[in-house]
Amino acid sequence: MTQSPMSTELATGKPRKSAAILLLLTAADTTWRMFVPTLGGTIVGVSMDHFFKTVPVWTAIMVVLGVMLSALLMFLQFKSLRK
Repeated sequence: MTQSPMSTELATGKPRKSAAILLLLTAADTTWRMFVPTLGGTIVGVSMDHFFKTVPVWTAIMVVLGVMLSALLMFLQFKSLRK
């Protein structure tokens, strides 16, 4: 009979490569969830301010909405990781 991968990992003390890849993918997923909505909101807000010729009202609104969306996406990601 052969050893299970988990017992081999415990015996050698080295994590399997698949765990490292999974961690890297989770970090990449977390990164886009944090920065894309915030940067996207900023770009859309600046564009709207230029289009409507207003002071940075739309930029502030869109940054706040982007941060709120980022927080929601992070919450949903952490909630799914707990399962």
